[in-house]
Formats: sequence, structure tokens, C-alpha cells
Amino acid sequence: MTKAYFLNDGKLFYSDKIREIHSCEDVNKLKSFVDEIEKTSAKGFHTLGFLSYEASLAFDEKHKIIENKKLPLAMALVFDSIEDLNLYPSPKNNLNKVSVSPLIPKSEYCEAIEKALDYIKNGDIYQVNYTF
Repeated sequence: MTKAYFLNDGKLFYSDKIREIHSCEDVNKLKSFVDEIEKTSAKGFHTLGFLSYEASLAFDEKHKIIENKKLPLAMALVFDSIEDLNLYPSPKNNLNKVSVSPLIPKSEYCEAIEKALDYIKNGDIYQVNYTF
């Protein structure tokens, strides 16, 4: 049984009642795939899915990608119903505290962001997923 936990507008939801699973592996069929999922949502079903980075070719042919055969271009799960897990009390006292600190200095981060923005301005790239 597949279970799905997901966030939407800051709320946590859960479902194990998958109605349908859709996937698309053909860039030429991607727009109709998205249209179909939107129609499913409009009928009142809950949908959860993703578009891969490689799916960008369906929306802009100038994008350069490295082909990925391991994942579909897009996938969506359709649910009859979902549960709002925020309705249940959370064990706030039993949660572990997490300390987060950057791995690089702020100056190095800002320098890398400026460099990425220059690449975008020059048309070398259109997007950066910068993590550190």
C-alpha cells in the first residue's frame, strides 16, 4: 500500500487511498498530461505530482538538458480523499531540537549568488538551485 504525506499551504496531509497513477515520458505529450491532471483536480479529486527539470523542454525548446531515463518527465497521484493531519495534536514536548548553521560564510554565499545572477543576465542559464 502506497502512503503519501505532503504539505500544502503549510499544512500536513496524508492519504493511502490512491485512485490513479499517471506518468508522462514523452516531452511532446507533456502539455496534454498537465491539462489532464488539471481536469482531474477540477473534478474534486486531490492530486500530487512533479515535473522534472527535463520537462522544461516542453515549455521552452532553448533549454539544454542531460537526458534522464530513470525518472518520468512528470508523474501525478490522484486521491479520492486526504486527511488533514493538523487536526491531531502533535507531541511538541517530545520533539528533538535541531540546530542549523550555514556551512560557508555569508560573503562566500553572496559572491556565489552574484555570479549566478551574472550567468542568468548573460543568458548562459535560466535557473540556479544553489545549496550549501
